[in-house]
Amino acid sequence: MKSGFKLYLTILVLLTPLHPSTASGIAVIKNTEGTLSVEVESNGNADSANPIYSGIKVSGNISETDEDYFTFSLSQPSLMTLSSTSMKALIQIYNPDGSELYYKNYASNGFSTNLSGVSTGSYLVKVSPQSGYVGRKDNDYDFTLSFPQNISPDAVRITTLEGNVSILSAKLLETNGSLQSSLASNTSLASQKASLDAQLASSQDSLQAALANNKILTSQKASLDTQLATANSNISLLTSQLSTSTSRVSELESEINTLKSQTSNSSSSSNQTTNQNTSSTVEEVKKVASIKAYGLQFSLSPAYTTAGSKIYFTTYDGSTSWPLLDNNTISSEVKNLTIGSSSFYADYLVSDPYIFMHGAATLNLPTTDSDGNGVLDFLQKEKSVNSSITGQSKMHWLQAGATGSDASISGSLTRSAGLRSGNFSFNYQYTQGSASATGTWSVQYFDGSIEYDGEKYYLNIDTTNSDGQDIKGYSTAEYEVYDQSSISLGAMNLRTDFNSDIFNTQSTVLSRTGNKYTGYLKALDGDLDTSWADYVDWYIEITDPNDGDKDGVPDFTDPIQQAITPSSVDISGWNWHSWPWVYNHSIQNWLYYHKGASSYAVWNNSDRSWYGWNNVTGSWNKLSQ
Repeated sequence: MKSGFKLYLTILVLLTPLHPSTASGIAVIKNTEGTLSVEVESNGNADSANPIYSGIKVSGNISETDEDYFTFSLSQPSLMTLSSTSMKALIQIYNPDGSELYYKNYASNGFSTNLSGVSTGSYLVKVSPQSGYVGRKDNDYDFTLSFPQNISPDAVRITTLEGNVSILSAKLLETNGSLQSSLASNTSLASQKASLDAQLASSQDSLQAALANNKILTSQKASLDTQLATANSNISLLTSQLSTSTSRVSELESEINTLKSQTSNSSSSSNQTTNQNTSSTVEEVKKVASIKAYGLQFSLSPAYTTAGSKIYFTTYDGSTSWPLLDNNTISSEVKNLTIGSSSFYADYLVSDPYIFMHGAATLNLPTTDSDGNGVLDFLQKEKSVNSSITGQSKMHWLQAGATGSDASISGSLTRSAGLRSGNFSFNYQYTQGSASATGTWSVQYFDGSIEYDGEKYYLNIDTTNSDGQDIKGYSTAEYEVYDQSSISLGAMNLRTDFNSDIFNTQSTVLSRTGNKYTGYLKALDGDLDTSWADYVDWYIEITDPNDGDKDGVPDFTDPIQQAITPSSVDISGWNWHSWPWVYNHSIQNWLYYHKGASSYAVWNNSDRSWYGWNNVTGSWNKLSQ
């Protein structure tokens, strides 16, 4: 009983004499008119049950953990009437022998029913919280039980049978509800088991592949250990040679300075005379090519559902714990675990308005790559998108009392060609029913120009952020030409004019087909607003229109070298060097090697002239001064 009744009870005790029935216990208290009585605590068990009066309304209160007991006695069989104006509780009546006379789980504002009391003796009335309802708060209730103790034998038998039918019907209804719930749960568990069986089979296949790969890696490691031992031995030898060479450096420095002075004077003198030979120089002029890049992941904005909740997406981390979240900042990233796969992953959180569920979602998207460039069509900004998708969501946590479960997903992605963002629509089918969610999605890209000069490249690119703001980026880094078909771009620090953000990347190797250089690029972190690395996978395409020698190979990996005038010199024979100085036995003098953009020029100290390699004659030839 609520504490608010204490003052009321005190007044009733003072004004009203007690008239309990013959049953034991603390009697309920009647008002002065004799029409209402109020339960008296504690009456939480049969031994402390409140005796009640025939035809007098009983008023009480029941809580989530409370039970109230009442008792009355019959000296002869009686046709009883049980009624209530407010009863949101389970009420049970027991015969003197302990058998159940009446059972009803009420969630209504009123009722009236007839009962028969066949046996003489003390009866027990029990009021308890509603069965099957979780989290019910305190409820006030009332009931009136009339037992005039005058009933015929036939009426007793009829009323007894009707009461038994009523009890059995009520319990049958509850049992049927529990059965339906169990059947639905069994269907869900069977579906989960089938999914787990499929995952187990896939995991076993992956394990066998991993074991085979482990054998290969073990063999490769043994080979690398042998190569490392050899390399360490070579290092010791080279270290010794370096020590010897170092002692010669100081001797050569003064001679180098003298040679530089003489070279400068010789060059000035040569400019005043006419030389019939053509010169050989390496071109070191900046060339311009175009560059564009595609993000190999995409973003989903928060989605609004028909159930009134909101779904947030963030980077998938493979765990069932709380998803990645920074002070209510999420990444919205949906990514591949294997580049080129049709399966994309994200973790999700659902709020209404507070977060009550989280888990992971898998979306199956089309793998169409119509231009064969290694980027799925729906990730390319210049292509339109109108695709159906499927998937599933796996619930990892649900707040107590909330509704949610695993779900199957179907829906669509749409986007117009040339636009960064489009619309998505998801339909969720789960155990309790279905719901729809809508929002916007976006791809990542940048394009612009790249300049190169033989040693470094310079980026000048444009993109837009999720708010549609234009962003410019700039970077300078070194590059290395492996051969005419491959080039290594050094790691870049890409600075933008938006919040002065700096994005760092790893170095990467691009391969050439025609006049295009393509490959994959890894960013250390593509979104600096979050504390974890996201949006890291990119695909780069450089198109170089420059081809100075018209041989079909762009100048990026085929720098131009002009013709060299033949004036051969034999610089063969054994050599001793302290790089870049080399002592040549054939000419009995020193050679100095100077590295240009694509080849070396050699200073011959014996005739104080520069030489360059001529691909046509296959020899070193003197260059004009």
